[in-house]
Amino acid sequence: MLLDKIIEDVDEIYYSGDFDPEGIIIANKLKMRYGDKLKFWRFSVEDYLKIISHKEISHTSKAKLDNIKNDELSFLIERIKEKGLVGYQEMLIEDYIKDIIDMMIV
Repeated sequence: MLLDKIIEDVDEIYYSGDFDPEGIIIANKLKMRYGDKLKFWRFSVEDYLKIISHKEISHTSKAKLDNIKNDELSFLIERIKEKGLVGYQEMLIEDYIKDIIDMMIV
C-alpha cells in the first residue's frame, strides 16, 4: 500500500473523508493501521453539522457504525446515527484551503 511507504518517512498523515458509514469505516481502518501517526482533519462533529446534507443513510448502512469502537470517532458516530444524514467532504473545500494556507504561514 502506498500509504505504508509514505508513513515510514513522515511524523504524521492526515485523513478527511465523507461523513457517512463508509467514510467512518475508512477512517477507523486507517487509524487502526497507523495509530497516532494518523490525524483526523476536519472530521469532527462541528464539521459534520456544518455540511450536513439531506441525503438519508439507510438503516443497513447505519448499522455498520455499531461495529466501530474508536474513542476519537465515537461522538461523530453517535451524531451521524442520530441525524441519519450524510455530509460530503467537498463542502469543506474552502476550510481545507484555509487550513493549508494557515499552516504555510506558520
